[in-house]
Amino acid sequence: MKTSTSAAALAAAIAVPVLLLSGCGSSGDTKGSGATSTPPPASTSAEATPSESAGKPTSGGRPSGNAQAPQATGKAVKLPVTQEAMLAMPDLYFEKVSSQYPNAKRNMVVGPKNTLFGRVTTANGVFTYAVADMSIRGNALSTQDGPHVWRRGADTDWEYVGETGGNLCGQVPQALVKVWGKSCG
Repeated sequence: MKTSTSAAALAAAIAVPVLLLSGCGSSGDTKGSGATSTPPPASTSAEATPSESAGKPTSGGRPSGNAQAPQATGKAVKLPVTQEAMLAMPDLYFEKVSSQYPNAKRNMVVGPKNTLFGRVTTANGVFTYAVADMSIRGNALSTQDGPHVWRRGADTDWEYVGETGGNLCGQVPQALVKVWGKSCG
């Protein structure tokens, strides 16, 4: 990732929590971005803490591609998508698929679109998930098997989890899928 992209991502990671804490931008207007946005609940046990979102690198986690969704043990919460996640998702997607599409360039990534975002408590900790459609412009094959899933633990960078093949419950805890109003299968 280029230094200017890292600097922009760091600035976004710091600015978003500040705006949200001040009440600015809490409606999460993402018109035209394809992001699904809902104001966060007033108070839940799974709310973000400033240490979870401020100053986190937006990429660098290695995509696993075969991670199984941990089962929720606590509350799942639908959240507005963060700018940090919107910046990390295309980079991590391209990092994963660039070997499959050798003629693709990073600026050919289309998305994220139709984004779902939320946090869930599992036996392994608290995880934030993002699900979105992503593809390579001009490559019909790249539009298959989505949507795609990204995950971040409380103390980890975002990672690309993989394609869902249309079944969110293979990669995302069912409790979070339910909160999003989606079904398994």
